[in-house]
Amino acid sequence: MPPNSQLPRQRTPALSRRLTIVLTIVLTVALGVPVVSAQDGSTPTPQDSAIGPDGEIQRCTAITEPGNYHLSSDFEASTDGTCLTIEHNESSVTIDGNGHTLQGPGMDGTTGIAVDPGQDAGSVEIHAITVAGWGSTGIEHMNGDLTLRDATVTNNGDGYRAQGMNSGTLRNVTFTGNDGAGISTEMIIDLRVDDVQSTGNDVGIEMIDGGDVQVTNSHFTANDGAGISVGHSMNAAFSNVDASSNGGNGVLVAGSSMGTQATFEDSSFTANAEDGLEAVYYSGSNDQVDLTNVHIDENAGRAISTSDTSNGEQGDPAVVQATNVTLGGGLAVDFERQGLTIETEKTDWSATDTMNITGSSETAVDATFDVGGANGQLWQQTDDAWNKQGEYSTSDGRFEATIGAGTWTADSPDSTPTQDATATPSGPQSSGTTQTSPSGGGGPQAAGQTDTATSGTNGPGMQADSDTLSPDTESTPGSNTTGGGNQVNTIANSPTDDPESPAGQPDTETVTPSDTDQDEDGDGVVGDGPGFTGLTTLIILVGAVLLAARQS
Repeated sequence: MPPNSQLPRQRTPALSRRLTIVLTIVLTVALGVPVVSAQDGSTPTPQDSAIGPDGEIQRCTAITEPGNYHLSSDFEASTDGTCLTIEHNESSVTIDGNGHTLQGPGMDGTTGIAVDPGQDAGSVEIHAITVAGWGSTGIEHMNGDLTLRDATVTNNGDGYRAQGMNSGTLRNVTFTGNDGAGISTEMIIDLRVDDVQSTGNDVGIEMIDGGDVQVTNSHFTANDGAGISVGHSMNAAFSNVDASSNGGNGVLVAGSSMGTQATFEDSSFTANAEDGLEAVYYSGSNDQVDLTNVHIDENAGRAISTSDTSNGEQGDPAVVQATNVTLGGGLAVDFERQGLTIETEKTDWSATDTMNITGSSETAVDATFDVGGANGQLWQQTDDAWNKQGEYSTSDGRFEATIGAGTWTADSPDSTPTQDATATPSGPQSSGTTQTSPSGGGGPQAAGQTDTATSGTNGPGMQADSDTLSPDTESTPGSNTTGGGNQVNTIANSPTDDPESPAGQPDTETVTPSDTDQDEDGDGVVGDGPGFTGLTTLIILVGAVLLAARQS
């Protein structure tokens, strides 16, 4: 039997345990496995919990306690129902999306966020979030007080739907690409909408069955149907809104025997595929639409249309009132509560467009004609012939006259209507001019002003259709500017340089850097390659373990 000194040394249990601990730490560091530690002596939250200890929402769940919650990354859910339900019954709840997306599966019957805290609950605020891909509704508001701001709601069934005894505020929100309405309300208490862009939906905004709604500084453009739809029993006020370039009416107001009130000021209804404003009412109701400083022009249908669903006749009941409503083509109208229809058509001989008014024997409209001269002539079409109704002195090229039902136009004295232009207008015809709507956060332009920006672009909360590229840093001839992972070499040009580049202009070369020129693993060291830090740590610590074992 060999001496004890020649026998292999047996590792003690303690040493084996120490080696196990060290190797565990080595593998943990090398592989990047997070170590969950308790704070302030509390029990760590399990990794599969729906809500983390700091309020991070990690998966679909019901929020039943007041507090502040947030997303720390994009959130893609596969649920076939509602992802987040807010059910608290006291105090307040805030969800901060931190610019991330709550992405749904795109299936019918799914809802992104449902707010139903009870009628006597505190407030709920949701901000800085994108809610997308929910087949039923992006955000459903059933009860309580909700504020939604600085958000995008896109590619859902309805974008935002409020139904029940609730109050809501929507501010700086973009609703786009939703199969239903961007905004939909039914039987609510009140809703405040400001700085909203609702475009590319089936309907921009629709409301029905009661409630007070105030909308300011918002755009409802390029929707498949109406831009704005006001249903029965509503009290709705709109200021500085744009309802343009929609596939249906710019504005549709459908009243009822319960009465509907809709007011519009400093707004525009332009370039829609149907009427600028269509008002449909029940006989004997208290429905009314008030228009103040509204611009209505270039719609394929009529500028203003009213009808009575009880008997199908125009002009009963009296429903529309207009103050300084401009119609384009040198026309503007003012009138008290009346049921009437106004359509315009361009002519090739008169200074203004023609205006065809359909109403009753009591119809009276104070019309303004802009003929651009010192004097003007008023013409009316009767029995396919134009008859001069009077001459007027003008102020700033305009004159006013009170007119009734019929077809009217105006000109200057040195122009005489031709008999080739005697056909009764059947409705506005396309002039080849595209009316565009206001851009940016400035809101729709005031009535009578000319819109110049493309409809629906650069609105609140929206991204532009194209990006304008500009240098990240100042560039001088012969200098290198690095950004975004590629290196751009700017070389001063001379007349003998690239013939396709003008003399004196710099030639630009784009050089793709090698992998060793980049910080791929985010450790602040360029050129180490992915995983370098972890690998180095593994080698060092394993070496230390082996050395310790050998010395033991």
